[in-house]
Amino acid sequence: MAIIGNNGNNVLDGGNGNDLIRGLDGDDVLNGKGGNDTLIGDRGSDRSNGGHGHDRIIWNNGDGSDFNDGGSGHDVQEVNGGDGDEKFALKAGGHDFLFDRVSPFPFTLNDQNIEKLELNGNGGKDIFKIHSLAGTDLKEVWFNGGKGHDELDGSATEVKIKAWGGDGNDKLFGGSADDELNGDHGDDLLVGNRGNDKHNGGAGHDTIVWNNGDGSDTNNGGSGTDTQVVNGANQAGDEFVVKAGGNDFLFDRINLGQFTLNDKNIEKLVVNGGGGDDKFTVKNLAGTDLHKIVFNGGDGKDVLDASKTHVDIEAYGDKGKDILVGGSGDDKLYGGDGDDVLTGGKGHDILKGGAGHDVLTGGLGADIFYKGAGDIITDFQHGIDTVFIV
Repeated sequence: MAIIGNNGNNVLDGGNGNDLIRGLDGDDVLNGKGGNDTLIGDRGSDRSNGGHGHDRIIWNNGDGSDFNDGGSGHDVQEVNGGDGDEKFALKAGGHDFLFDRVSPFPFTLNDQNIEKLELNGNGGKDIFKIHSLAGTDLKEVWFNGGKGHDELDGSATEVKIKAWGGDGNDKLFGGSADDELNGDHGDDLLVGNRGNDKHNGGAGHDTIVWNNGDGSDTNNGGSGTDTQVVNGANQAGDEFVVKAGGNDFLFDRINLGQFTLNDKNIEKLVVNGGGGDDKFTVKNLAGTDLHKIVFNGGDGKDVLDASKTHVDIEAYGDKGKDILVGGSGDDKLYGGDGDDVLTGGKGHDILKGGAGHDVLTGGLGADIFYKGAGDIITDFQHGIDTVFIV
């Protein structure tokens, strides 16, 4: 049954069925009572009470600051933003949650007994910050950015997030739950944070980031040239392995806090070892979409073994006595500080030891060496290889 108010201050009561109740203008009270009801306060500062059943309370752009109680059942607060740039914030207020539009035209929703929030940003650049929601009834937040370069920061929350960036170059950050982030069209940045997350880049050149302490994620880059970034531990040494899993590639850390990334439609992998003595083994990746791997060892004595792969390698040992071994692709190996051992393998490789007394082995192919004082080249081939004295 549809129950429509007028421009005054109305008290509108539903029945035991599934009712649609609209307040129109004025400061209205909407009571759904029984059934799965839809309550729309419209203009004014309204109070919506869902009652029994699975109810939906809707705020549309231009409405006022409302108080909402979902009642029993699984209830949804829907918020529909405007076509311009907007800033939203969500936080706990005791057992209630408080949803604010910070700009433009601020308003507040004070909600209790509501389990799900759906925010539709619509047009413009929408920025949505989610704070801790501990103690509230809210279990899930959905965010649809729509058109524009949108930003979602859910890093402080424990509530499950499901987000769609829409058109534009979006930045989506999840929280500590098992989240799903969908970039859609545009060059998007997706960071699931803690939990076992799902990332779908969609169309465009997307970047998906795993940080130390995150869970095991499932990632699909979609169309375009997409990048998976892995940031290891800052102090302890990581031991990483990447291998083929059908058309996907599987990236594992087999020590410290173990995890697995299952990646498809991703063309580039960037691994930052951080501090400690890191070890990175690259196995056969035939059949996958991966075309390039970049390894930054960071501090410590790092070891890269890519001898089994055809994928092009670009590796930086940075500080420490590093061992970098390329594969059958055209590799670029840079030792950095310390006495390093660089081996190009097959392919047309570039080897530069950097500071220290380094050992450079090009392997098969026409290789380029950058030889410093104290470096040794083990297999220079006249007429094939090239040496630059640095």
